[in-house]
Parts: sequence; structure tokens; C-alpha cells
Amino acid sequence: MTTIKEAMKGHFASKDELVELQKALSTAEASAPGSAGAIIEPEIDPTLQNMVVKKYPFYSYLNSMGRVTATRSNKPSFLKKLSGGAGGFISEGGDLGNATDSEYDLITGTMTTWRYRLELTDQLIMGSQDSVIDVYEQEIQDGLEAHLGDIDSAMLTGAASGNNPVGLSTLIITNTADLQGGEEITDKFQLDSMCNQIMDAGGMPSALVTSSNVKSQLEDVLYPNVNAPLIPRTEMAFGFQVTRYDSPAGEIPIIVDPALAGGSDDEQILFVDYSTLMLKYLMEPRVIDLAKTKLTTSSVLASFQSFMCRAEKFNGKIYGIKTKK
Repeated sequence: MTTIKEAMKGHFASKDELVELQKALSTAEASAPGSAGAIIEPEIDPTLQNMVVKKYPFYSYLNSMGRVTATRSNKPSFLKKLSGGAGGFISEGGDLGNATDSEYDLITGTMTTWRYRLELTDQLIMGSQDSVIDVYEQEIQDGLEAHLGDIDSAMLTGAASGNNPVGLSTLIITNTADLQGGEEITDKFQLDSMCNQIMDAGGMPSALVTSSNVKSQLEDVLYPNVNAPLIPRTEMAFGFQVTRYDSPAGEIPIIVDPALAGGSDDEQILFVDYSTLMLKYLMEPRVIDLAKTKLTTSSVLASFQSFMCRAEKFNGKIYGIKTKK
């Protein structure tokens, strides 16, 4: 019987062992299967795949909009246009006028490292080969789910400190409204006003991301006389529908993400322009073998990624929202 380890011909690398991880990456091709440095990219179990949209909806939304991509650079960059030429009408045969050079700012993203240590005794792995559940495979699937959860949360709420990506809640500083924990969302105009502010800045709101508590507040405001089963819905991702908000920018989804669970009168709504956001993988989650020093299978599930927002002023935030009781 072929074990999952044999089938994979390797595993996944650790943070305290980033040096080992780098060595593993640089010597992987020359490594024999099962030795330190052997690498393979695992696939998400179909059962988990079916739950990804519901459990990590913001990640799923960006992925469905084509904003989760690969990169070959550990310093992914993009050009932010600061100013440029202006158009206008002229008479037939009129003077073309002077040109104005466009000015750009080169924005460079920060590559972050994520890891999930895999450490199982050889005895446990060997003793589970004939059982219904392969414990090593289960550990990998748990690691993949942890990766999705950590990335989803970091993109929304990551602080500007530590080793994590900086999230939207921290990045958005231009279009904001602080309710200081004193009131719930009580009027559609509060939402429309923020959308208009973003559109005036050049953005186009494509989704609201919030907590389940605020979602209930929004439904009371947007559809006060509509029974819950009949509240208008829109498709967020294939086969998954969420509450619809008819914004000044058109119909957009209200995405409830567990990462924005508030409480203590500190709820928030993020107004997202998806075209400004990018999650770029230099390395998607891989299992990398570490050197064997005892009778355990020592490896790590690791990834390199960069989350960037090319224009925070095209996004917005209402925060300090009172928690509905």
C-alpha cells in the first residue's frame, strides 16, 4: 500500500527555521524524495473547498474577481498615477496645445512569510496507514485551512506591525466615518454618502465587507418591510448569494466575514473597490521537508505572499458602529 507521504514524494518548511526553509528551496531539485528540501504543493480537500466561500468569503471574493495571482518577484510593484495630461475640445484645425507629462509613483509591496509546522511521530504515521483517516494528510488539510483563515483575516484587519500583511481596516485613512460606538446604522444615506465620497475620489465601490451584527442593521435599514426570506440577494461567487445593496455605484454584495466580528460597540463596514486590491503569491502553500533528527516527520507548510492596495482613497470605512443588541 502506498502511503500519502510516498505518493507526495516529500512534504512541506518554519519561522524559527527560515534559514532551513531557504536552504530547502534552493536545493529542492537536487534532493532525493523524502529528504530535507523535497517540496510539493498540496491540493485542498474537496470537502474543505466547498466550505471556503462561506468560511473565508473576502478571500473567495477577491479570488473570484481575479485579484489573487502569482508573481516572480519578492518585491511586487505597480505604478500609481499621480497626475497626467488633460483632454478638451478644440475647433476644427485648432491648436493642439501643450502636453502635460504624466507623473507616477512606484509602489512596492512587502512580501510576507506564513508557516504552519507539521510534526508527527513516525510511529503515528506508520500506524495510521491502514486506517480510514491518514493523519498526515489530515494535518496538511488543517494547515491549508489555517492558511486561508490567516490570509483572509490579515487582508481585512492586519495591523501595521509584526510580520503580517497590513489589512484594509488599517490602510483606509482617507474616506472614513467614526460613529464612536454611539449609534447603529440607521439610514441608507450613511452608506450612499460614503459611496459618493469614494466615487468623487475616483473609486468605484464593488462590495461592502462587515460583521453579521452590522449586516442585520443594514437589512433593517435597506429592507424594513421585507421578510427575511424575501430580502433581495445577489451572487457574490458562483453558487453563493448574499444580501444586495443598491448603491450609487450599482448593485453590490454585502459580504459577512468572521474576521470583522466586532462587539463592544466597535463594528465596522469596509467599502471595497476590488480593482485596487491584489494578493500576489511568490510561493503558494508548499510542504517542505526539514532535516530528520529524531523519529518524527518534521516538515512545514509555508507560503510567500504580498497583499497590496494601490489606492486606499478608492476605498472607505465606517467604524465605531454600535453593536445591535
